[in-house]
Order: sequence, then structure tokens, then C-alpha cells
Amino acid sequence: MGLAAVALGLGAVIPPLVSLVKNSNWSTQQKRIVAILAAVVTGAVSVAVAEGWGDLDLTAWEGGWETIVASTGLVYVSSQAAFKGFWEGTGVDKAAASAIYNN
Repeated sequence: MGLAAVALGLGAVIPPLVSLVKNSNWSTQQKRIVAILAAVVTGAVSVAVAEGWGDLDLTAWEGGWETIVASTGLVYVSSQAAFKGFWEGTGVDKAAASAIYNN
């Protein structure tokens, strides 16, 4: 499977996971930082999945850090689009915050 497909697929399913971490009382900037950090981690994971876990040596991967940055961008865009287009309407975001933070 291609890197773009893995990054876009993972990006589409991480919004509910991010909802478990962020608090609904946080500022928009704090929520955005959590979303970006989740995209960076997921971007690195998507490169590892697409390129093979191996020994996780970045020099062995084609493109190295540039590949992770590009993958992170795909994950972030995909996660934001999936959240706005699907997850936000399901109420998963508010339900997760309510269950964890008793808001």
C-alpha cells in the first residue's frame, strides 16, 4: 500500500482518538496543538507502516525526514477534513470529553 493511502487512511480515523486527549474547555490554540502533535506521531507511524518497520532507521527510508513531513501534512489535512465532514456530526468529540473530563 502506498504512503499517501496509509497517511490519508490513518488521518481519517484519528479524530476520535484525539478527542480522548483534549479537553473541551481548552482554547482553540491548545486543541490545535494537540491535533498537530497527533498528526506528527501518526505521520511517522504511517511512514513506518508504508516503508516497512525494519530497524526504524530514517536513513534507510527513501526521503527520510522529508517523507515524514509530507506524511504529517497528509495526516493533518485528512484528519481535519474527516472531523469536519464526518466525526463532528456524530458527537464523538463531546461524548469523549464528557466521559473523561466530566464536563
